[in-house]
Amino acid sequence: MDLGIDRDPAVVETLDQVALPQRTVPIEQCPVLGDTGDIMLCDFSKYVAIDKGGMQQDASIHVRFIYDETTFRWVFRCDGQPLWNSSLTPYKGSGNTQSPFITLQTR
Repeated sequence: MDLGIDRDPAVVETLDQVALPQRTVPIEQCPVLGDTGDIMLCDFSKYVAIDKGGMQQDASIHVRFIYDETTFRWVFRCDGQPLWNSSLTPYKGSGNTQSPFITLQTR
């Protein structure tokens, strides 16, 4: 897997085995490497997602009537949020907070 950190396969293999033992999912929506939020550690078992009413489908012959075409539209409404409202500070902790969703700071 190419993380864009280094082209050396040994470095990438080491990151996969040591630093990133969980499944990694590179996505294009994250900021460039080195910015805040470029790498996120997420526990999606602590995330709840809902859908509203299922899939809605519509067809219209009026939109492109003069071209003798029918247009189609599908709408799926969903939303989600973390189960935790804020990070957790352990009772006997050293001040380090815990959270199921973590982003790395700018480096």
